[in-house]
Amino acid sequence: MTTITIVGAGFSGTLTAIHLLRRARFPLQIKLVEKAPSHIGRGTAYSATVPCQLLNVPAGNMSAFPDEPADFLNWARADGHWKDFAPWVTELSASTFLPRALYGRYLSDLLKRAQENATSAGHRLEIINDEIIDLDCHVNHVILTSAQNGSWKSDACVLALGNFPPQPPVEYRIAVGDSVRYHFSPWAPDVLPTLASSASCLFIGSGLTMLDQVTALYDQGYQGRIHVVSRRGFMPKEHIVRRPAQTAYSPPIPTDLRNLVRWVRTHIEREEEAGGNWRSVIDSLRPETAALWQGLGQRDQKRFLQHVRPYWENHRHRTAPPVLAVFQKMIASGQLTQHRARIENTSIDPKDGVCVTLRKRDGTLQTVTVDHVVNCTGAESNFKSLRDPLTSRLLAKGSVSVDPLGLGLATTASGQLIGPHGHGSKRLYTLGPPMKGRLWETTAVPELRVQAQHLAMHLIASNTQELPD
Repeated sequence: MTTITIVGAGFSGTLTAIHLLRRARFPLQIKLVEKAPSHIGRGTAYSATVPCQLLNVPAGNMSAFPDEPADFLNWARADGHWKDFAPWVTELSASTFLPRALYGRYLSDLLKRAQENATSAGHRLEIINDEIIDLDCHVNHVILTSAQNGSWKSDACVLALGNFPPQPPVEYRIAVGDSVRYHFSPWAPDVLPTLASSASCLFIGSGLTMLDQVTALYDQGYQGRIHVVSRRGFMPKEHIVRRPAQTAYSPPIPTDLRNLVRWVRTHIEREEEAGGNWRSVIDSLRPETAALWQGLGQRDQKRFLQHVRPYWENHRHRTAPPVLAVFQKMIASGQLTQHRARIENTSIDPKDGVCVTLRKRDGTLQTVTVDHVVNCTGAESNFKSLRDPLTSRLLAKGSVSVDPLGLGLATTASGQLIGPHGHGSKRLYTLGPPMKGRLWETTAVPELRVQAQHLAMHLIASNTQELPD
């Protein structure tokens, strides 16, 4: 029986396992390994427990399967429990923004059904609550070592690692040490309860992760002061009901950054003249983003990261209207203050809390003292900066290598991990955020569901060729 081990049971790992079980025509054993019990079949993103934390994509585009676009919506309607998760929703439609907790239930249900159907199809799905601490890649197999269940041999291994918490600059770590007042990971389970009992808090970063935390605090009746700090002071942008882009692309599409940015701006202007808006243009580019990214040379990719990235992400990664409404309400009431500044210095005062000195855009300094600080600057994608035992060992042994841009791991188009020798492994694969350097957009369901399907098909084809006659 062919054995495939998948490390990580969030969206990427779960859907890869499901596609393998659905499509394999030979006996297959899948070991799905996840170290966090609450993340099995859900991952970090969909382990949310508070209903106010909503999906950032409408329900109609959240199916787990690219060839079954209405699957999530149909499941939610048939299940009926969406009313318990979202009592404020009077009518469920494709444009509804549903709670992430409900989506987590959907994924868990898919995994449960896959496990129930596996045996009758001649397969075996083993869900293992454990941590993979080491991995040795050989010519014909992979040896995985776990913290609690020893070692085992696998024909192939998929690293479905998901997003890693943001890594603060070294000077931050030195300044705050191991203080319980500074939270390096906004996704840690103790962060929200700790903030809820505080009198004040400060979030570094003004993106979707910050909105999740602020919305949850509001939902719990938080009365304390909130500060949000970001260099550019961007206000999060909301999704709105829109029509598809009315204007066609004007070929050829530029392959240098300067002209590509100019081309996008021109397209937006034409769309607005036709009665549309910029959202339609940005969304219409979504299926083409990987090709546009790969069409740029490495020099232009670096320039994009340095100069364009914040503007792209602010327009590309939008939030649900109810979430933005809460944020704006808290600003209007004076409870939340948004600072357009950079952090000059951070220090811990045992009595007063965290003293954060901000350098504002005009050069003046302002000191804010709060009970807690939370890093919401976004997931860390530079694997050399991670404090993760498994990936650190793999890098040290030369089993994998870092993407040239420091955006993830070096991979082939099919997800094969590339070592320092420059060749794709036939045993070690990945998908999702580790492929950011190759694909750029690789963190949301619309992209991940396609990757999971394609990777499963590649694994099946590869292992079919190796089966004895």
